[in-house]
Amino acid sequence: MTTTDRELLERAAKAAGIDGQYECWAGQGFMEGIRRTGNPKEFKIWNPLMYDDQALRLASDCFIDVAYGMGYVTAIGAGAQTAEEFERDDIEQRRAATRRAIVRAAAAMAGEGE
Repeated sequence: MTTTDRELLERAAKAAGIDGQYECWAGQGFMEGIRRTGNPKEFKIWNPLMYDDQALRLASDCFIDVAYGMGYVTAIGAGAQTAEEFERDDIEQRRAATRRAIVRAAAAMAGEGE
């Protein structure tokens, strides 16, 4: 079964205790992620698949450990372990793989399978 980015974000938000709703739209640019409920004027989107700082906070909030090997990154937390591959010399690819591994581990911790 393939998990969509939307499903990953919704489950990771649940694991992190973030209350919000998934939104996707195109305006000045394409945006998708979780918009926190409670402040309808706030347009900041929570999407740790895209933003390093949000992925780091997610790892910290969910007690996820991150480790690197030769061309892969592993994220481990409370019964969840995920791995993502990347090209060793491509720093952007390594960062994206790190964010995805963290989000996948948090999503798995939400208790709804992976």
